[in-house]
Amino acid sequence: MDRDGRAPLRWLDRLYRLLLLWYPLSFRRAYGAEMREAFRDRCRSVLERGGPGSVVRLAGMSIVDAMRNGVLEWWSAARVLLSGTGGWRLRVGAAGTIRQAMRRLVRAPTFALATISSVALGVGAFASVASVTDGVLLDPLPYDSPERLLWVWRDYSWTDFPRGWLGGPDIVALREHAEVFEHVVAFRSGRANLTGAGGAVAEEARLLLASEDFFDLLGARLHIGRGFEPGESDPEAEPVVVLSHELWQRRWGGNRNIIGDRILVDGEPWTVVGVLRRGFRFVKHSSLGDPEPADLYGTLQMDLASLPVGFGGFAGLARVRSGVPEAAVEAALAAASSELDPFFGNRGLRMWAVDLRSDLLDGITPALVALASAATFLLLILTANLATLLYGRAEESSRDVAVRTALGGSRLAAVSGILVEGLLVTAAGCAIGLALARLAVQGLLSLAPASLPRREAIDLDAGVIAV
Repeated sequence: MDRDGRAPLRWLDRLYRLLLLWYPLSFRRAYGAEMREAFRDRCRSVLERGGPGSVVRLAGMSIVDAMRNGVLEWWSAARVLLSGTGGWRLRVGAAGTIRQAMRRLVRAPTFALATISSVALGVGAFASVASVTDGVLLDPLPYDSPERLLWVWRDYSWTDFPRGWLGGPDIVALREHAEVFEHVVAFRSGRANLTGAGGAVAEEARLLLASEDFFDLLGARLHIGRGFEPGESDPEAEPVVVLSHELWQRRWGGNRNIIGDRILVDGEPWTVVGVLRRGFRFVKHSSLGDPEPADLYGTLQMDLASLPVGFGGFAGLARVRSGVPEAAVEAALAAASSELDPFFGNRGLRMWAVDLRSDLLDGITPALVALASAATFLLLILTANLATLLYGRAEESSRDVAVRTALGGSRLAAVSGILVEGLLVTAAGCAIGLALARLAVQGLLSLAPASLPRREAIDLDAGVIAV
């Protein structure tokens, strides 16, 4: 099947996986895989006969079937926990209430469609926007004590250029203040051609070159192997490289014997010393290019102290020691700046720092907060509309409740049917809304600019679903 034909199948498969969550866990474990396989076969058959236009009809039928059968399976599972005559009456009464509520919804398609659509729209819009906001703004950075990580920049006040890269002597001067900074790292990024042990086919890889204490600064833990060791940043040292987990899996198939092998990076042999853990992402600053994680991490083999002071070619990242006040950080930056300012003719060179999170999110926070506020407001409006619809439905059913009560029936039993109706349409709307949110998040990521920070953390996770 061509690419266009596979897209509806993937969409329907994701939807069905969400619908299966409506069934009890024991039922999913026993029959979930078989049900998914049978559903895929049904999708292929429907698409071959009816084409892509049949997808919407099939999705609607699947939602109705899953909601009906899922509820019945829950009550069947509850029979194990219920015993005695009273328990049997409870099971029969509850199952009857659900069946009656579903029949009433079938007889009122306008109400059911309007209610489910309202819930789906509200949940879908809110969950998709909340996923972006949560991933970018709220999720903690994946480093040890990220609040102590600072970007350091040069401020060339005399040229009206407030954010400049650091030079090698800047890094050396900052490292002299060891009582304030635990680590100071210089790095730069680019792309390289990767060949060698991964196979004959070359590929372009994202490369980050950093000082030897780079992984110590971030507190990064490796899956196998080690990070950089002292002395490996020396210009005469043998080049070593640490692989990202994704590259290791994709190109070497997770081969643990890769440690010690040599790969060709731009035609030069580099020794593989480690593989990072799954999920590790260091997103470089946008001044170094698009904020995307690297595939290869190599040592920056330069004598930083011998470089010209005026050569500002490195991004600088520092880790402040625990308990050091902000005033001490400012004093250390001022002292390092005054030490180097004579090389610029005493024009007022100044180094300044900003915490890693604030710098990554600079400029995008207000837009995301406004978007999240708008989505929340939309959800509140649709919730009010849902309450109005359910209230109107209850008013229509008031005569039925009165008749049942007059005939000796329980008022609670009569009212419970209305409550079950609301539960069914709300659950169906939530399921559809979450499926739409999953598709919306993927669409937003495909359309978002490469400069969007922390895009790797954006996902429809359990926290957003719980909200």
